[in-house]
Amino acid sequence: MKNRKLKPSDANNFDLKTRAGFKRLYDTYVDDMMKLCVMKTGDYSLAGDVVQEIFEDLWTRRKTVKIKVPIKNYLMRATKFRLLAQIRDAKSQADHEACAYEGQDSYTEQQVSFNELQERVNMLVDRLPCQCKNVYQLSQEEGLSNKEIASRLLITEAAVSYHLKKAKLFLQDELRPHYNSSTLLIFMSLITSV
Repeated sequence: MKNRKLKPSDANNFDLKTRAGFKRLYDTYVDDMMKLCVMKTGDYSLAGDVVQEIFEDLWTRRKTVKIKVPIKNYLMRATKFRLLAQIRDAKSQADHEACAYEGQDSYTEQQVSFNELQERVNMLVDRLPCQCKNVYQLSQEEGLSNKEIASRLLITEAAVSYHLKKAKLFLQDELRPHYNSSTLLIFMSLITSV
């Protein structure tokens, strides 16, 4: 049914509580609402979704809704607000996706950096003197305490502390030129404090 022009006295004479009245309201204003949406967005699919949501909402609230302005004004305003909400939600969704994507990239970069750091540390640990290397590996890779390392290697706890300190200083000196201070600080904090 084509939009028909209503006289002002006709404007709010739709019985929203009946299917026939609601259908008449829909048939009268759906084209104007679609035109407004398409004019604002250029997207017929979005326009259809927006108009459908408005009429679904109105149908759901038909028994309790009180419309005090001309119905056409109400529907056009509802269309504008719903469009703004759709655009805001789409932008928010795009922002969240972009943020998640950036976070994913950042996580991947961090993971690659960490893997590179770990490889470099492993190569440097291999360059440590034998006893120093053993102490470092027992401490960092197996998580043993200084006392447990001393007992296993048959050395004093003071010797364990000395070797850990020596390994830590060697790693710091070798890694400093390759990593920024915050990365190095985080890595060094992971090494057992001596």
